[in-house]
Amino acid sequence: MDFLRHVRLPALMWALTGMLFVTLASGISHAQNYVTQIQDFQQHIELHRERVVVLGMTLAASHFPNVSKKDLKDFLRLHDSSKTMRNSLPRLFEFYGKPPANEEARARLMSTVSDINAIDHSIAEKFFNERHLSPEMVEALYTIEKVADLVDRSLDPVAAEEFGRKLSPASQFFKEQELRDLSLWLESRYLNIVPHLQMAPIKSCRRVWN
Repeated sequence: MDFLRHVRLPALMWALTGMLFVTLASGISHAQNYVTQIQDFQQHIELHRERVVVLGMTLAASHFPNVSKKDLKDFLRLHDSSKTMRNSLPRLFEFYGKPPANEEARARLMSTVSDINAIDHSIAEKFFNERHLSPEMVEALYTIEKVADLVDRSLDPVAAEEFGRKLSPASQFFKEQELRDLSLWLESRYLNIVPHLQMAPIKSCRRVWN
């Protein structure tokens, strides 16, 4: 049985599209202070994944007392799994900090996004079919994930560098008041929750070693 069929459309669409922001309009290249090589990019993705777990668990402890902490943690650990795969990483890194240069590059990026979303959807579908969770629980897990994901994306300076622009706070991005309130609660505590999971600027690291 495919449990994702029973999730309300907004949550399902989140699962299918993910939170991959793409700067297609801007042609401006920005100085890169965090990521200059693919190894840096991989670290950036892994730190984001770790922060989503910590942020999601913190949010659930305060606002979702009936959610299984084990199921939630296992689910959050799957976040952005597709981006860590060998074939996905270089395809995404090609567009780090800059938009597609032409229509051919744009098509390549859209193909990458489509492939990543398909992988993530397949991973989520397998997880929920194995756990046999109720539709309400599935939707709760997706809500926690998407709030934690967007709060981190909008406050992480590396994400701003990745997408070529500062992202709007999640509390302003979401249209649903419930999601805005959850985001605002998490935003106000963000730096206290994930101070040990921040990526240091390259220049700072170099100053330490020089």
